[in-house]
Amino acid sequence: MSGSAVAIVSSGGGAPTANVVSASGDVSLHSGDEVKLIPTTRAVVISKLLPKAGSGIDAIWSSSVTSRGDSSVYEITEHKCFIDLAGMVTSTAHALNDVIGLNATDSSLGKITSGAFGTILSVKAECLETPADGEDGIALVSTTTPLAGNASGSSGIAILSHATWEAGTVVHAVTPPAADTYLHLKQTGATAAPYSAGKFLITFLCRHAVA
Repeated sequence: MSGSAVAIVSSGGGAPTANVVSASGDVSLHSGDEVKLIPTTRAVVISKLLPKAGSGIDAIWSSSVTSRGDSSVYEITEHKCFIDLAGMVTSTAHALNDVIGLNATDSSLGKITSGAFGTILSVKAECLETPADGEDGIALVSTTTPLAGNASGSSGIAILSHATWEAGTVVHAVTPPAADTYLHLKQTGATAAPYSAGKFLITFLCRHAVA
């Protein structure tokens, strides 16, 4: 299938990549990679552009093309961000509106770009594990610059929020984040303690024009 796109998603937490099948049918792979063959003449390079989270928060991104008709001028992609909050506070206690993450360390989930996200159709956050010990009122916000853990996120634009997250809670965004903004989690209450648990999955459904 010469010219087909092969989306390769690393299973080891590394940055996803994308390759194109050569005329001879050769594809370079890494051990543990997940391979998705997409019947299109356009190389899928969207996964190369996914955000990279700051070192102050435990977050991993993945991507997949979920739908594309042969006659469609669009591709629908899903980008997912998995977040584990355990240990996300250091010696400086968090307060109301503070960014969740390690103290004085970039704790953004990454930057939203039009190249990776195209037109964002919907955003939803699902709590996979109930937050423990730390604040369970958490909001997803966007800012114009990346912020460190414990920095004030009060100026961030709210994407979605919930007062009491617990496993199974799903919240949809009213307004998706704008391009060229950085995503953060901030606490909406005043509990000042490190998280011992708390896992989230944020899913972005996006539309891309096919060149």
